[in-house]
Amino acid sequence: MIKGISYITFIVRDLNRTADLFQKVLDAEEVYGSGIKSHPLYTGKLFREGGQWIAVMQPRGIVNRTYHHAALK
Repeated sequence: MIKGISYITFIVRDLNRTADLFQKVLDAEEVYGSGIKSHPLYTGKLFREGGQWIAVMQPRGIVNRTYHHAALK
C-alpha cells in the first residue's frame, strides 16, 4: 500500500543556482550538502519544504541517462 511520497530527486545543471532558488523563493531548508564529494552518483543537496524531502543533484559531465525520480513510502 502506498502511503505517500518519501522524496523527490531532480538532476540540475547548476547546483548552487538551484539551491538559491529553493532557499530564497521556496523557503526550503537545506539539511545536507555533499560539498565537492559525489554521493552516490552526483554532487548534491537535500532540502525539506513543507514536510517533503527534495534531493537536488548535479552530474560532473554529460549524462546519457537521468536520475529524476520520486520515491514512494
